[in-house]
Amino acid sequence: MARVGYDAFEGLKRLAEAGERLDIGVAEVLVYHLAVEREVALVVDKLAVYPDPLRSLSHANRMKVLGAFWRGPKEAGEALLTVLQRFNELRNGVAHGDPPRRIEAAKSRLREAFAVLLPGDDENQRTIPEIAAGVIGFLADNPSNAQLRLRRMAADVFEQTFAGHDVGTDKAD
Repeated sequence: MARVGYDAFEGLKRLAEAGERLDIGVAEVLVYHLAVEREVALVVDKLAVYPDPLRSLSHANRMKVLGAFWRGPKEAGEALLTVLQRFNELRNGVAHGDPPRRIEAAKSRLREAFAVLLPGDDENQRTIPEIAAGVIGFLADNPSNAQLRLRRMAADVFEQTFAGHDVGTDKAD
C-alpha cells in the first residue's frame, strides 16, 4: 500500500523480536508515566474554565499550563514540575532505547527531585510506582492524607498486574 518497498514479513519478524525482549522495567516506566500524564491532564482540565481546547496539548505543554496556573505554594509547584520533567526525561529515555547507564542516571535524577517534593527515609530506594503515586497524592488538595495509601496501592497494582508474567529481564533497573 505504501509503495516504498516495505516488507511486512520482515516487519512482523522485528515485531516478534521486540516482544521477546519485553522488559519489565521499561513497561513499568511507560505504564506509570502514562498514568501520571493522565492525572496531570485531569488537573489541568480542572484549572481551566473551558478545558476542551487544552485536550490536544502535549504532556510537556500541559506541564507548562499546570505551572502557570498552579494554585498551591510556589515552591511546591516548582518541585512538582521538576519531578514531572524528570519523569518525562526518564520516559523518553526508556521509550527511545537509551543505554542502561543513561536510564539509571535518569532514575537517579527523578528520585532526587522526588525527595525534594516528598522527603522520606527511603529516598534512594523509591520505586517508579511509589513516585507515580506520590505525584498523584501531591496533586490532591490534601496530599498528606492520601500519600501513604496511594503509594502502597500503586505498588500493589503493579505487583498484581505483572505477577506471573514472564516478560524478560529488568534491564532498566
